[in-house]
Amino acid sequence: MNGTIYDRFNAVAVRSMQYANQAAWHLRHDYIASEHILIGLIRNRRCPAQRLLTRLGVCRAAIVHELRIHMTIGNDPAVKRRRPISPDARRVVRLAADHADRLSHEFIATEHILLALLADETGLASRTLATLGLVYDDVFAVVASDLGVILGDAQKPEP
Repeated sequence: MNGTIYDRFNAVAVRSMQYANQAAWHLRHDYIASEHILIGLIRNRRCPAQRLLTRLGVCRAAIVHELRIHMTIGNDPAVKRRRPISPDARRVVRLAADHADRLSHEFIATEHILLALLADETGLASRTLATLGLVYDDVFAVVASDLGVILGDAQKPEP
């Protein structure tokens, strides 16, 4: 398949990544990291991952509260609108693609991105979600059930 991994993102995932870029810009960060991706997911009200978080008892306000504890306003002059992606965010994108592949999905959806955020235990987004009680295996089971996947067929990708 030619192109980039981002070509596989569905429209909602693309919009969530645009929101991630906007979050980094508003916070005056000169990069997009996993925490910005998480903000992008919860900001997008059409996002299935955001609705899934709500179903699992994690509200947007709790995520924002936890992130604010650990994030600061940067000192980037916010001149450029498009931010480069950090190594941890790049890892999340790769893991999202791995999740889509393992679930036999052609496109990368926000559910795959949420699973990737949880799977990459080193990122601030993963630590935030863990603090709020989310566990990868539990979220994966819900996603797999929602998508009609037999759990034995799909395994957690390695970070």
